[in-house]
Amino acid sequence: MPEFSGEITHVEVAGVPLWLIALLPFIGSAINAVFGRRFQKSGWQAGLQKKLHIGSAAVTAVAVAAMLGAFVLAAISFAQLVSLDGGHRYLHTYGWQMLRIGSLDINFSLAMDPLSGIMTLIITGVGT
Repeated sequence: MPEFSGEITHVEVAGVPLWLIALLPFIGSAINAVFGRRFQKSGWQAGLQKKLHIGSAAVTAVAVAAMLGAFVLAAISFAQLVSLDGGHRYLHTYGWQMLRIGSLDINFSLAMDPLSGIMTLIITGVGT
């Protein structure tokens, strides 16, 4: 059996599951895809729609709420990431085991380091 050597990496478990950051915009787009026409025909906030020149206030509200939720979760995760020591700034969320062959484990996991945290804040912030 080969010997392994190297530095042990400290991994902090994310307080907020990182997969929720990606799931919220997907849920918002799925709601708009399924119910978008019904929202537009409902006439909810029709005066506001004409004033702001938007197609449907309900569709807009769902899209903005989904991205705002993702931004809030990303900000919470980034705040947790920044609070860690310099050499230990790495968050990890285990999803599930996808495949196991002998001693090989292939898992679905998400990770956040400082660069991916900043990019997540930029993308979700601009998307909001």
